[in-house]
Amino acid sequence: MRILLCTTFLALTSAAASAQSVPIKMGLWEKTMTTSNGSGTPETTKSRSCVTPEEWKAMDANVTRKREGCTSGAVRNAKGYIFNSTCTIGETTLVINGSTTVPDAEHIVTESHTTSTRNGKKTQTDSKSASHFVSADCGKVQPGEPEDVN
Repeated sequence: MRILLCTTFLALTSAAASAQSVPIKMGLWEKTMTTSNGSGTPETTKSRSCVTPEEWKAMDANVTRKREGCTSGAVRNAKGYIFNSTCTIGETTLVINGSTTVPDAEHIVTESHTTSTRNGKKTQTDSKSASHFVSADCGKVQPGEPEDVN
């Protein structure tokens, strides 16, 4: 279930970070994401990604991509997106609401709230991520293959 939530969240936040023109620098980016489900210590993960014009184009196309079992929307504003999605996958329903803000070419901030309902039991998950530009050189990080940072 956790993998499903993370996959859905990452797909939506990647989509939400895109725009018709490229508002961010191309190269190596680092993301710190904190996820909390209200039952214990929040989990924080870090990853690095190589963003190229091709990767950016794929993320932009992801904004309007239809997903089986889901209804979703993203509304662009001057500095990012507000997004929502409802997905039914088997016996589980996910409702995701959030926003992505691109305050400048070197920063992206995303927040989301997810309610998962399975067999009448609801689970709430809140996620916040902050991404920042690291370098124009991606080093060993390959486009499309994010790497975890310890």
